[in-house]
Amino acid sequence: MTSELRVTTLSNATGDGPAALSQQSAAKAMAQYLGTTNVVQSGSINHSSVTDNGTGVYGHNFSNNFATNAYLVIGANQVFVVTSTIHNYGLHDDAAQRTTSLAQMEAHYVNGSTNRTNYDFHVNDFTAFGDLA
Repeated sequence: MTSELRVTTLSNATGDGPAALSQQSAAKAMAQYLGTTNVVQSGSINHSSVTDNGTGVYGHNFSNNFATNAYLVIGANQVFVVTSTIHNYGLHDDAAQRTTSLAQMEAHYVNGSTNRTNYDFHVNDFTAFGDLA
């Protein structure tokens, strides 16, 4: 026998606030998309669009804002050719590029110890954790 649970709002025991997650956490935004076309490839959560702001620079626009801009972001990328370079996908160097409604990311590779070059990788993964507004 299967069960189905349908709710409009999940609240705490007193009914005056949201239910708290205890000893667990869930992503509040995520998406996987192609770096050259910005087409979302997998189901996304709380992610309205990806804006291409230049080579290797992407803006992640949220459907629902975060409560503050102090949320955690994890990014990864993949290129479909063998390289000896290090790939990186992280928050934009300018802290002002992270707001409650947008996280701007930079994708680049490092060739040598100091040469960093922005690059449109084939696949980019984006996940954010934090409290929503």
